[in-house]
Amino acid sequence: MKELHDYADVFREYFSNEDSLLTYDDYVGRIFNISNVLEVSTFHPYLLQQLYHLKNGSIEEEDIRSRFFVLEKYIVLNAICKGSTKNYNNECLQLVDEKKTPQDVLESCQYISEGNFVNGLRRMTTNKLPTLLLFWVELYRRNLLNVDIKILKLNIICCKQKVSIRFCIRHMKDFIIRRRLQIKNLSSC
Repeated sequence: MKELHDYADVFREYFSNEDSLLTYDDYVGRIFNISNVLEVSTFHPYLLQQLYHLKNGSIEEEDIRSRFFVLEKYIVLNAICKGSTKNYNNECLQLVDEKKTPQDVLESCQYISEGNFVNGLRRMTTNKLPTLLLFWVELYRRNLLNVDIKILKLNIICCKQKVSIRFCIRHMKDFIIRRRLQIKNLSSC
């Protein structure tokens, strides 16, 4: 009964409110925001379990940060690549049972590929995903440039910018190209 109570405390403490202010460094808020916007609550039991272990000290914060980042990457890439979500229940169970890591889940996804990624960026049919991507790109940019305002609300970006899908795709492609060049330059050093 105590364990159930402790899980309830973790749930109340961490589960994101969609209207809350977010920063790029808030990896917990980021994964919950992304899963909420993309309507992927399937991984919440795994997230809750990891946060419970963090609160009890049985996992290091850096470990949970990297696991959440990989899971976030998987969810976003799968959404962009128009991958199936049919396996999410099974994958969550394997994550909770520690039969797989988030990296294993990401690497085993057959939908995530360079071609599907490019086609997915070109063929976005709603503003939901581009708006989410631009929101987090903007927070990432503000974090990198050490701008004064590093906290934003997703709905402020949505309402004030009314970004077209073509603009979002162009902006995302430019961002991805710049990131690839940065990574390539770092690896050549």
